Amino acid sequence: MVSELENSSDMADVALLVLASILKKWPSILQNSLEFLLQIIIDSFSNQLNDNLFASSLTFSSALLPFITSFGCSDFFDFVIDVIPRFLTSQNETISIDAWGFLSALIEGLPLKIETLSLMASQSLGEITKENDIDLIGNVCYVFYLIAQKIEIDHDTIQHLIELVSSKIVDIQKDDTDNIQNIGMFLGLFLQNDSFKYDDRISTFISNHFQ
Repeated sequence: MVSELENSSDMADVALLVLASILKKWPSILQNSLEFLLQIIIDSFSNQLNDNLFASSLTFSSALLPFITSFGCSDFFDFVIDVIPRFLTSQNETISIDAWGFLSALIEGLPLKIETLSLMASQSLGEITKENDIDLIGNVCYVFYLIAQKIEIDHDTIQHLIELVSSKIVDIQKDDTDNIQNIGMFLGLFLQNDSFKYDDRISTFISNHFQ
């Protein structure tokens, strides 16, 4: 039975990725199948069989967000906003990394929900420590960079994230362009304010990659 579930999950994983690719290429399909597709996303969030399927669900949902927002679908977004916090703080770091990436897509796609999404991010940040992966820290930095474009963020929240970055910044490889960009944008935005404190590790990172 376990084997059957795993095989089913693997097939669903592949199917979601293929479907997302199709819909990005031919978005007109979405308009004719919106209710069905939203139910797929809801089912995949609610009844995940394994981590790969959940990650694919996030990829699938992120690909569809620009189209879904153009059709409204407030009930769907209320559902997503309700379930996503538990994935942001998942003990499975792969899930947590993907969930923070998805949160950034929500912030870009749902400007009217920014207060709710900002609170969600700030509360979830408290569960992240220097033991977490640099990819997670990078995604978190990008989320707060996006939020700061829209509303003010509590000073202590940003200082905490700067300290997390400082503790993990040595893990960034020279070719890790995504994390360099995400963390660089975050630091560039907030370190202009003299009230934020940082150490030589961050100064070295900025010097190596942005000067």
